[in-house]
Amino acid sequence: MIEEEPAHKRMWVHPIIAQRVRKGQFASLFADLRAHPPKFFSYCRMSLATLDRLLGELRPGLTFMDTNMRRSVSAEERLIITLRFLATGNSFATLHFEFRMGTSTIAGIVRSTCAQIWNRLRAEVLPPPTRQQWMQIAHGFLERAHFPNCIGALDGKHIRAESAHPRKQISSIPIGQFLRIRRICSREEDFQIRAKELSDRFRRRGYDELSIKRGMTRASNIKRESLVYSRNKRIKNNSDQVRFITTYSSDHEKISCSLAKYWSVLRSDTTLKKYLPITPRITYRRNKNLKDLLTRSHHVGEKPERVFGSRGPRIN
Repeated sequence: MIEEEPAHKRMWVHPIIAQRVRKGQFASLFADLRAHPPKFFSYCRMSLATLDRLLGELRPGLTFMDTNMRRSVSAEERLIITLRFLATGNSFATLHFEFRMGTSTIAGIVRSTCAQIWNRLRAEVLPPPTRQQWMQIAHGFLERAHFPNCIGALDGKHIRAESAHPRKQISSIPIGQFLRIRRICSREEDFQIRAKELSDRFRRRGYDELSIKRGMTRASNIKRESLVYSRNKRIKNNSDQVRFITTYSSDHEKISCSLAKYWSVLRSDTTLKKYLPITPRITYRRNKNLKDLLTRSHHVGEKPERVFGSRGPRIN
């Protein structure tokens, strides 16, 4: 009779995670990034001065005691992990390998740090408006948009040019916004004024002159009437096109290049060639944002307890 080998015990700390202090992204990269401010800004989406000021505000709530079992994660590392999550939109599983921490630990750090940011800075960043401020806002809407008694409006945001969004999407934003102004402004003088204001706004957000000029020129050469009145659009028949559906991440360009480079290998197979006629169109689904991770879409009630933790009937 062959005896079965005993099951291996689970490790207290995985060897990869155990090397966090020496090989984690924070330990190996943070000091070098501080020596190069442009690279630091690209990594954290904020300047060194802003990070130091933010860290000074949050440090009391992000500092924990070391124990005999393990050292606590420093306030600097907690903040960098959270900023990296907010800047890239990477999943907790991806950050787990980058910073060499457990996925649940990463999730807890992001949630607790975001809570600290909100609790400590909301009074300074989002103070309750006064009556005088409401009156000034309403006067601005009346003067610029001819909307009386209006104190706010919802609008699409203009992402920054250095965002991790696809380059094609970023380059198309100025064109869409200039066309929108062209459709709204009924007089040519108003269009020129608003277009100049929009151009300055795009420059402050890092857009290059070529993209701004391209959008301005295209909107100027189109008659407003053609934008105001709807027209019948042709519906393209894409039933035969293969779609590659994946969750969006900062590595989307690598996926596109790999598909274009190795698609011919798949088509060399006689069987696959019939089902893969052309290069697939990549379709991205939205990644989980901060709202999805911090809140639930449905209420989850308390779970009934089981008898002595067994798998028997629950006590209701």
